[in-house]
Amino acid sequence: MVWDPWMIGGLALGLSADACTVAIGIGLRGVQLRTLISFALLVAFFHVCMPWGGTWIGTLLGRFVGEWAGPAVALLFVGLGLREIWTACQPARDGSLPAAKMTVLELVLLAFGVSLDALTVGVGLGTLGVMQNALYLGIGAAAGLMSFGGSLLGRHAGQRMGGVAQVAGGLLLLVLGGKLWLGMGP
Repeated sequence: MVWDPWMIGGLALGLSADACTVAIGIGLRGVQLRTLISFALLVAFFHVCMPWGGTWIGTLLGRFVGEWAGPAVALLFVGLGLREIWTACQPARDGSLPAAKMTVLELVLLAFGVSLDALTVGVGLGTLGVMQNALYLGIGAAAGLMSFGGSLLGRHAGQRMGGVAQVAGGLLLLVLGGKLWLGMGP
């Protein structure tokens, strides 16, 4: 089966929407530009590797990951959201709000978490016999660009709103985590 550019674009945008939403929340934290770029590149990387790997791994791993992925990512989002709200409510020693930081592990886990749906899609594409590198590269490019754009949007809003933006980012992560936990998807 050969996919045309419109089909690739539609699938890429659909798979990238949740990454963009999470990126907005990360941008609201006021993290450094280097962190935003790193997150976007990680999302792009996972959005290429996950569907490609999914076609090779097959339904066995898809069933295993599918059973535990939703609750695990939901708890991660809820935990990060609660931490953001807590951090925003804790003034620094000089009275200003503490600078938001993300560890490499947090970035990798978030990027991996928002890319799990691409693994499932990859398994489905594998059953259809679809094995097109252009498809996977298109998905990765869209996810990376949407993540970077979303994080810049969130960062811009965060610079204007300060601590309120950090609480908003935390609430956004809480809502996403709650939706995942309840099985409604991102």
